[in-house]
Amino acid sequence: MLPEFRARLARSDAAERLVFEAALDRLTATGWISPGGRQRTDSTHVLAAVRTLQRLELAGEAVRAALEAVAATVPGWLLDWAPTDWTINKRLVV
Repeated sequence: MLPEFRARLARSDAAERLVFEAALDRLTATGWISPGGRQRTDSTHVLAAVRTLQRLELAGEAVRAALEAVAATVPGWLLDWAPTDWTINKRLVV
């Protein structure tokens, strides 16, 4: 993708090329990319991170749904059990 973008920039005006070259120099200096090398575009680690976040979100939603069901069924128990900073005027913050 980077070589295609660079080729398109080469056909554009000089100002755009200068900005791109400055960005490349900065990325190289900070170690984000290596000079003259071919960059890896494997997204396996990104997909794994997204999968982990989706599972965490699913677990959080399951807990929220369970607490809402308990609040609807036995609201007094939940108010006694929940930490005081979760409540405002004896109403559970949902």
